[in-house]
Amino acid sequence: MSTFAKQSFDAIGYALSRPAYPPKIYQHILSIASIPSSSTTSTSTSGKDSSSVLVDLGCGPGLSTFAFVPHFDRVLGLDPSKNMVHHATEILKGKDASTQDKLRFAQGKGEDLSQAVLGLEDRSIDLVVAGQAAHWFDAQAVYSQLTRVLKPGGSFVFFGYGEMFFPQPSAPELNQLVPEYSGNLLKDYWQQPGRGIAESLLSQYAFPSRDSDKKWDTSSFRRDYFLRASSDSSPAVPTNPEDPPQVQVEKHDLILERVWSLEELEAYLRTWSSAHTYDEKHGPGSDVVKSFVEKLTTTGYGKGRADGKERIGWGMGMISGRLGAE
Repeated sequence: MSTFAKQSFDAIGYALSRPAYPPKIYQHILSIASIPSSSTTSTSTSGKDSSSVLVDLGCGPGLSTFAFVPHFDRVLGLDPSKNMVHHATEILKGKDASTQDKLRFAQGKGEDLSQAVLGLEDRSIDLVVAGQAAHWFDAQAVYSQLTRVLKPGGSFVFFGYGEMFFPQPSAPELNQLVPEYSGNLLKDYWQQPGRGIAESLLSQYAFPSRDSDKKWDTSSFRRDYFLRASSDSSPAVPTNPEDPPQVQVEKHDLILERVWSLEELEAYLRTWSSAHTYDEKHGPGSDVVKSFVEKLTTTGYGKGRADGKERIGWGMGMISGRLGAE
């Protein structure tokens, strides 16, 4: 994650070129957390009215954060990168007055939600989310913070996507190139264990430790996987033998998809932290993305298709749970 914090990392390119999640993902998250589908004042367990509040950890330039704004009274996006927070704030300036009133971005990380720094009071948050970010966290340290800031019955939902693939490639060899590039050439330039956790669709991401904190409702622990059943290229449903026996696992016939020209795919590939690190290590003139794009071209990217585009897919994973109600 330290790559994203560097001033040399293109946060604007990241915001423009990363794929957006399907609306159904956000609907599913709200359903898991029992959040109404529109912003509303809720009634707390003490019988007092309280505003609905969401915190987005590792928010980056706000790709997911903005999608939650209509459903909450207050939203806070946190990211450890000053660069990302700056660009998220710039994007916010172009939004409507209601969004600007509800949402703010700040520099911070999930492992330290200090009240003095961020103004997060104890038992004040309804839902904490993290989109394509949780794999960088110290999981148990974050959970420890959540037991303080979440309301009784409050939830966390962490979600993300794995390795890209071609669901309907114009040339079968295209799907062979991706693991050769990402898993071999760039292998030593991914930050681990984060990348491995992301590729596992968060199946390697641990639940809160029941032994260390008794506040969690373990019956709420669940994993959701979003995979395309009809595609031979789609990843299989992962498993984690260390999961508690009561963990619910659900599979959904849905993937993150985009239809991209080679130029659009190249822009996405340039958001990879591993490619950025590779070029830094290999000095001036190194352009690992350009070399890979040339190989995609010679292999037949978009061949025989009028628009020259390919359908790109990503399997998605989700881990969630909630605090016990009082």
